[in-house]
Amino acid sequence: TNRVHYENFRSKRLSVLAAIDEEKVSIPNKNPLAVLEDETQEHMNKIKLMEKEMEDVFNKKVEQKIKKMDNIEKENYVKISEENKFMNELKEELKFQRDSLERQKSLFDAQLLLSPS
Repeated sequence: TNRVHYENFRSKRLSVLAAIDEEKVSIPNKNPLAVLEDETQEHMNKIKLMEKEMEDVFNKKVEQKIKKMDNIEKENYVKISEENKFMNELKEELKFQRDSLERQKSLFDAQLLLSPS
């Protein structure tokens, strides 16, 4: 009799557990273990779907970050190129000024040597 009582208790508990999602008191034609198995399968499917969605979102964010990094890299390359160009122009100008100063110095020295004061 203990086994009969336990089996009745177990079947009532399982049928109530199985009926929670479907808002019914009990499910008459379905084995409670099969209902639990179905719920487990549905849950696993939901988990897989959520996992796929999360992975898609992650991949999308990674792509966005990579694009952003590439854009920043291109901008930095352009900026560095412009700075190098500016520095080369400045270097050429300084070289021109140095040559001009050297010419003026040599003219001044030549004038000092020619004028006996």
